[in-house]
Amino acid sequence: MRPLKIVAIVIGALLILVGLGLLVPGAFLLWAHETQRDETGFYETSPRAVVTDTYALVSPDFTVSMGDVTDWVPKDWAGTVRLRAISAEKEIFVGVGPSDQVRAYLAGVAYDEVQSFSAWDARLEFRPVPGSASPAPPGEQGFWQIALSGSAPPPVDWEVRSGDWTVVIMNADASPGIRADLSLGAKFDFLFPIAVGLAVAGVVFLLVGIVLVILGARPSRPGPGPPGPAGPAPYGTHPPDGYGDTAYPQDRYGAHYPPVDRGREQPPPAR
Repeated sequence: MRPLKIVAIVIGALLILVGLGLLVPGAFLLWAHETQRDETGFYETSPRAVVTDTYALVSPDFTVSMGDVTDWVPKDWAGTVRLRAISAEKEIFVGVGPSDQVRAYLAGVAYDEVQSFSAWDARLEFRPVPGSASPAPPGEQGFWQIALSGSAPPPVDWEVRSGDWTVVIMNADASPGIRADLSLGAKFDFLFPIAVGLAVAGVVFLLVGIVLVILGARPSRPGPGPPGPAGPAPYGTHPPDGYGDTAYPQDRYGAHYPPVDRGREQPPPAR
């Protein structure tokens, strides 16, 4: 096999692997985009039952650093987080606020901090924070970035932005004992363009790789071989020297001559 064909097969195999590596996640994202979103375009978990005897359920502090991303990407591509809480007993409050101000508001108050929230595991893990103070009603605070309250308030849709943030769930009257169904969702408009880009690039790499492998494995056409021994001259033709070893040359009158022994010169037969 020629070296160029070996190189084509190796490069083609690598391109096929790269194509599959791009096509599989792209196809998965397209499948999720078409089947796993709700009517508003959010990926949302199923409701989780939340029960705590403390005053609040608090998320860990999380830091978002967008940097200069919003200067060169569409605003919607930053993502939107959805938090939905429904209570059948009391009006529920859901708010997102700066972490330092939330911690100052809950200083000395007993609350539970969420340690894990999985889309596949229905269990929630909390870390209790002890305290003896009673908080003021959360709706009276002015530091919330976004806040909603009610027995079945609309979901809190928060556009992600830079800063240190904390999510708080409380009873609207700031009483202890929270009973609610909680679900978490997210919307990322950039996933669809990424999915299409991955899928298209994967198909292109895959096709180019297959073509290279086929060309490399294709057998070469045989070239012209060395000349073989000359066969007998056709009947009725003159060899180059006028005589032949196996053919019977003829003169212009049609007379045929027998083979001539090249070892000795013989005169032509008499007519």
